[in-house]
Amino acid sequence: MTIRTAKLTISLVWMAGAIPLLLILIVRQLAGFYETDPKVAWTWAAQYLFPTLTLIGGAWSVASSAAEDTPMSSTVVVWGAILLSVFYIAVLYLILGAQAVSIQPAQTIFEQSGLYLSLLNALVVGWLGKFFVESKR
Repeated sequence: MTIRTAKLTISLVWMAGAIPLLLILIVRQLAGFYETDPKVAWTWAAQYLFPTLTLIGGAWSVASSAAEDTPMSSTVVVWGAILLSVFYIAVLYLILGAQAVSIQPAQTIFEQSGLYLSLLNALVVGWLGKFFVESKR
């Protein structure tokens, strides 16, 4: 897999995961799902979704080089980034799904998810950072 293909694959995983998730949050807000405080949903998204999207966008903003057509030196880094990303995005969807069936308020679920999402987010962003640094060597 070339560096360009790996970057594109990771970016598509994140776009395919993030866009529907954001649309769900928008529809829920418009439907009054978050009652009088939709800010809690957007604070959650800002903390656990946008840092990674910003990292990926920043990596694409760096000028491309001829090296992007070379094979990745470590497939473990690429596949680790892809698998961690898919797992993390799936957890984000599980949290939204749990809100639909839980008797707890959405705010409580968002707050409780922060206990483990912070750790997962750090792992994912760190691994993606390693991937993007490796891809520039």
